[in-house]
Amino acid sequence: MIIIELMLLIAVGALILPVAILAVEVIASLFGAAMPKPGGREPGPDFNLAVIVPAHNESGSLALTLADITAQLGPRDRLLVVADNCSDDTAGVALACGAEVAERHDPDHRGKGYALDFGLRHLASAPPDAVVFIDADCRLGPDTIQTLGRVAYSRDRAVQSFNEMIIPQVSSTRERVTAFAWLLKTDIRPRGLAALGLPCQMMGTGMAMTWDRLQSISLASGNIVEDVRLGLDLAEIGAAPLYCPDARVSSALPGSDAGFETQRRRWESGSLRVLMKDAPHMLAKAIATGNLNLGAMAADLLVPPLVLLLVLNGCGFAVTFVWWLATGHQSPVLVSATALGLLAVTLLAAWVRYGRRILQVRDMVFLPLLILNKVPHYIGLWTKRSEGWVRTDRK
Repeated sequence: MIIIELMLLIAVGALILPVAILAVEVIASLFGAAMPKPGGREPGPDFNLAVIVPAHNESGSLALTLADITAQLGPRDRLLVVADNCSDDTAGVALACGAEVAERHDPDHRGKGYALDFGLRHLASAPPDAVVFIDADCRLGPDTIQTLGRVAYSRDRAVQSFNEMIIPQVSSTRERVTAFAWLLKTDIRPRGLAALGLPCQMMGTGMAMTWDRLQSISLASGNIVEDVRLGLDLAEIGAAPLYCPDARVSSALPGSDAGFETQRRRWESGSLRVLMKDAPHMLAKAIATGNLNLGAMAADLLVPPLVLLLVLNGCGFAVTFVWWLATGHQSPVLVSATALGLLAVTLLAAWVRYGRRILQVRDMVFLPLLILNKVPHYIGLWTKRSEGWVRTDRK
């Protein structure tokens, strides 16, 4: 019995760490996150940047994205679309919009990382000062391209925009919960880290780096979390990503139930893989080398997806509560209740400050049912791998 109780204490005690990290990030975000301060060099009159748009069968949405980008380019800037393993007219649409096009055909090496690497090699004959990466199904806020490129050049650091998810006016509880979880991951937590003077994770689109920094890392990968891996690599070489909330990139929710589930499975399986494989290793490396930025990014990766965190804490409390009723030993349930209570207060603070426009009070009634329905989904993540580059069907 003592061994069982000790195992319960270790299990529920482990849940306190990610909840505490989340709480610190959310509380810090309440104090605001300023734009990154100017660095030691200002872009001169010859400054130029390039925008790389990796595109896999994106002919339907690409024109709008390219129109947004083109409107923000300077006379010396370049726009390059990498049409990667496409079976549609992505290349033709890009050419019609006035973009440079590099077509890539290599079905054995699929993935956005390979496309980005191909694009960089295309630019190598006349390298720009900075490179901005934008996904092919995004819309841009005002002056996003110039803000990202110039901050990256000025600070000689990677820069990440705010990635906003747009939900329709008529939406389901599931969609609103997903949008709130996305906001927590892509804006609230990065704001908290920025307020603490710490870097954020890279998020796949709305990213910028100087050309020189890009020569120090490798992008060619089929990893579905290549953006997270990229951010960690940059932190190791002293270019950890800065959060730039004034630069805004938006995308819509997936347009079908199948697309919704595919997208979410890809996000969550990638997050879990990073949590289990990369985060502990990088945290140990950060401690050994004294790299504070790498340590902060590794610690941030220890926080699992929001609904999974709720599932784990709910299950932990239920098990320890039954243990208390059966044995009268209350230590495990007290630890579990502490973690669950801190998580509840943290999410309430985030919702009051940021989420009331997304998640409605009436959604709270259905939230426990939604969480229970997710349990089989998370079990399936351990048995089904989500690999490769799959186009997301947007609304």
